[in-house]
Amino acid sequence: MRSYFCGLFFVLVLGCATAGECTAQGRGRGTVKKSSSSGNPGTLSTTREVLRTDGLLLAAIWDADAVALRKIADESLQYTSYSGEMLNKEQWIKTLEKIVPGTASYQVSNTRILLEGNMAVVSGNLNIKFKEAYDNGAFREGSGQQQYTHIYQRKNNQWFFVFGQMTPVAKYLWKFRNQ
Repeated sequence: MRSYFCGLFFVLVLGCATAGECTAQGRGRGTVKKSSSSGNPGTLSTTREVLRTDGLLLAAIWDADAVALRKIADESLQYTSYSGEMLNKEQWIKTLEKIVPGTASYQVSNTRILLEGNMAVVSGNLNIKFKEAYDNGAFREGSGQQQYTHIYQRKNNQWFFVFGQMTPVAKYLWKFRNQ
């Protein structure tokens, strides 16, 4: 399985066909630019469908919408956080519930997509700014640029988020300010 995904990533950087521009759903604070795809020819509608799902996922993340996240994320979800933690679906959602709804803004760029059968890999750059709340009443603002990878699997005519990771870009290391 690992070698299959490694092969997908190598193919991801080869040849690009324009997939168009897409705006993420949600509070209207997110945008997706410079999308491209590779993989099977004639997959423009599938590419749009996957990018729409990815836009919904990003909007649900930054809106801290646990209901939407549970619909998009598969039960087998594995997520590697920017700190290197491996999280299952419920652990991942719990970390996102700290985000204060309406405080996040993000811009996605250089999005690439690879389609292979019932699997899709979406990667790109993400510039974000958000505010987190803690149980003790403290707040923290975060901002930075990261590269992300989302892997989706199509089941019962729907794309489900099955694996994800994010990596801070070194020259834009995360900046946090205590409030």
